Amino acid sequence: MVKSVEEALAFGVYPNPSNGEFVELNLQELETGAVQIRVMDAAGRVVHTGNFSTDGNLRTRLNFASSLSSGVYMIDILNNGIARTERLVVQQ
Repeated sequence: MVKSVEEALAFGVYPNPSNGEFVELNLQELETGAVQIRVMDAAGRVVHTGNFSTDGNLRTRLNFASSLSSGVYMIDILNNGIARTERLVVQQ
């Protein structure tokens, strides 16, 4: 049975809303291999990237070099050709 994108790459973002200093990602049901993470602001500028390896699940904390400004950000996750985007709200 073919999984939908939502089923194939399930993840949670905590805390959301965030204070802009960090977020924790809990990624489940990943395929073994590379995971690329990209955080973009509302204008589409990339404000953070990360590359990881996984054997199926990944729990990680993204610490931002400088605190993100208040606003809405998009977190893109790419794992073996499967992409998923989640919204992150930052409230200062």
